[in-house]
Amino acid sequence: MFRTGALLSIAISLSATRAWATTNQFRGVNWADSRDNFQSGVVYVSGLSSSDTYSSALATGTGVMTQFVSQLGANAVRMPINEATVSGYWGTYTGAIDAVLSKGSVVLCYWDSAKTNKPPDMNAFWKMWQTVVDKYGVNNNAYFEVFNEPNMYSTSDLISLYSSWLTQFPTVPKSRVILDGTGDAQNVPNIGSASALNGCLLAVHDYSFFGSNTWTSESQWVSQFKGEVGNYADRTVCTEWGGPMSPGSKNGVSYGSLDYSQSPTNYFEAYIRGASSQLRAWNMGSFYWAGLKDGDWYSMTTRSGTGSNVALSVPNPSGLAQLQNAWTSGGATGGGAGSAGQTGHAGGAGGTTQTGVGGIGGATLGSGGTGGLAGASSGGYGGSSAGAGQTGGASDGIGGTTASAGGRQGSFGGTGGTGMGSGGSGPGGNSSPTNAEGDSSKGCSCTTAGGNRHPAGGPTCLIFAAIFAARRRKSHQARGR
Repeated sequence: MFRTGALLSIAISLSATRAWATTNQFRGVNWADSRDNFQSGVVYVSGLSSSDTYSSALATGTGVMTQFVSQLGANAVRMPINEATVSGYWGTYTGAIDAVLSKGSVVLCYWDSAKTNKPPDMNAFWKMWQTVVDKYGVNNNAYFEVFNEPNMYSTSDLISLYSSWLTQFPTVPKSRVILDGTGDAQNVPNIGSASALNGCLLAVHDYSFFGSNTWTSESQWVSQFKGEVGNYADRTVCTEWGGPMSPGSKNGVSYGSLDYSQSPTNYFEAYIRGASSQLRAWNMGSFYWAGLKDGDWYSMTTRSGTGSNVALSVPNPSGLAQLQNAWTSGGATGGGAGSAGQTGHAGGAGGTTQTGVGGIGGATLGSGGTGGLAGASSGGYGGSSAGAGQTGGASDGIGGTTASAGGRQGSFGGTGGTGMGSGGSGPGGNSSPTNAEGDSSKGCSCTTAGGNRHPAGGPTCLIFAAIFAARRRKSHQARGR
C-alpha cells in the first residue's frame, strides 16, 4: 500500500536539508583588470580607467552587467578591491559596483599587491574594509571575500585574520562573508573546520595548472577538485575557475580554439569538462575567471567600446556551454538569463540528459535554449529531464510551465519557466512571480487529482510531485515497467 505520510515526511526532510544546503544561488563571473588584479595602485576593471567618473563607470558597468546577464546567464559578479582603489578611486568605482547590484549580486574581494604579500599596513587594510562595509554592508546582495588566495598565511594566522574581520564588522551576516581556503584557496577544510568561522561561506579556486598537464581524463580533475573541497561543498563557492576560450600558448605549446563539447583531447578540455561536471554535481555556485579581462585568453567575453557603447562577444560557445552546465537552478535574481527570468539564454545547464534539479531553462537545453515559455517540458526546476529524480520533464510534475502529471499539474517557477518564475528569487519565488495558474502571490502551485488547488512555495510542490512520482512508479511496476 502506498504510504502518503511516509513520503510526505521524506519530501519535507529533503526540502528542509538537501535542497537548500548549496551555494548555487551564485551564477557568477569575475570582472578583472587587464594587468591582473594584483596591483599596489588602483585596480581598473576592464573598460574603466583613471579618467572615468561615477556616471561613466555606471554606464560601463550597466552595459557590462546587462550583457553578462543576457549573453552568459550570470546573476553575480566578483570584483577586486585594494587599499589604493578604495582610498583614491572609490567615488568612481562605486558606479560600476552599483550597476552590477542593480541587476544581481556582487562579491567584493581584497587582492594583495603581488600575490605573495600580506597587507603592508593593517590600519589601511581595516580602514579600506570599513569604507566598503559602510557603503554596502546593509545591501543583502553584496558579499565580502576577505582575502584572495592568502598563500602567505599559516592556517592558524589566517583563521586569526578571519576572526578579526568578523569581530571588526559584527553587523555583517556571516552568510555574506566568504573565506578563502589556505594556500591559493586550495585547502578549504583547513578553514571550514574552524568552529569560530561557522556560518561563513568558504571559497575554493581550481585551475588546470594546479594539477598536471598529463591529466587528459575528466575524472582526474574531478578527483583533485574533491580533494580541495573535502566535506565542505555545501557552504563552498568556487570563486575562480577557468580555461582558454581563445587561441593561445602554454609552456611552448600553441592551442587553437578548443572544443569543449567533445571528449577531451588535451588537459585543458579535460579540466574544463571535469570542473564543470563536479560543480554541477555539488550544486556549487561559481565565478568563472574571467567573465571579462581584456587581452586574456581565458576571458569568456571580449570587449569593444566603453560606457553606453560597450559591447561584449563570446569567442567560444562550447566553453560557455560548460560554464552554464556548471550552474544549476536557483538564484537570487531569478532563473535563467532573461531580464525577468524568462528568456532562458543560460538554457541548458547540463544539456538534455540531466536529471534531478538540473536545467536553467531552454526548450532544448544544452547551449542557449530559448527558455521557459518555449514548452511544457522546458525550463522549470530541472529542465528537460527533471522531476523529483525522475526523467521526462513535463510528465513528472516539476519541470516546465505546466508540468502535466496525468490529471494533476505542478509548476515550479510558473510562467518564467526558466527556474523561478518571472524574476523570482529562490524556491517558492520570493519576488512573487506569476505561476502557471495565474496566482501572482506565489511562485509555485499544484493541483491535485481531486481538483484542489495548492498555491504554495517550493516544498509543497516537491511533496506533491514526490507523491505523484511514487504513484506512477508503483503503477509502472505493476505493469512490469
